[in-house]
Amino acid sequence: MKEEPKKYILPIPKKQKLELAEHYLEHPEKLEELKRKDETLYNIIRNYINYYQKQKARKEVRKKVMIKEET
Repeated sequence: MKEEPKKYILPIPKKQKLELAEHYLEHPEKLEELKRKDETLYNIIRNYINYYQKQKARKEVRKKVMIKEET
């Protein structure tokens, strides 16, 4: 009997994705464990983490621009 592939169509809200990314950034050992267990889900979480880090960097740039405009 053929094993069915796992399906990862997860309509997760953006806020929840960012919380998930933040959680795995705080606990890298859990991320490594996930990589061993399930490569596909690991890749999805890595994408969330990359997105989270980009958003964080954008916020920092906006803050710096706002400070420069005020002075």
